[in-house]
Amino acid sequence: MDSRPTPRWRTILPRAGTACAPLRWVPIAGFSSPTNRFAGVETLPQPGPVYVHAEDCTQYPEDAGFPEELRGSPRTLEAYARGRRLIGQEYVADGKFEPIVEQLLERRDVDYIQVNSTSAGCYTFRIERQ
Repeated sequence: MDSRPTPRWRTILPRAGTACAPLRWVPIAGFSSPTNRFAGVETLPQPGPVYVHAEDCTQYPEDAGFPEELRGSPRTLEAYARGRRLIGQEYVADGKFEPIVEQLLERRDVDYIQVNSTSAGCYTFRIERQ
């Protein structure tokens, strides 16, 4: 049984699930990637890789907190204000993400957090206040 409290933030993963096989994405004029790390929060896109699932999967629940399967790999948390203005950056390698997320969201100038793989640099998901 998980004893962690329900977070006061929501986890927004691109499309469905996290168990995906990444493919290389090459931008083509006139087309945009379905994985835009700033979708829904900014007008200027930043396209990312396309993830293809071998089998159907369900969308990760927004109220489920930090995905357990990602705790074992280092992540970079980037805190942003509107306008894609980077406010702060934290590196987490010990799997203890919640205190850092709470600390970043306590700042009034932070609107959302982007979570990236520290080793590969890839965008993983966004965290927003509830």
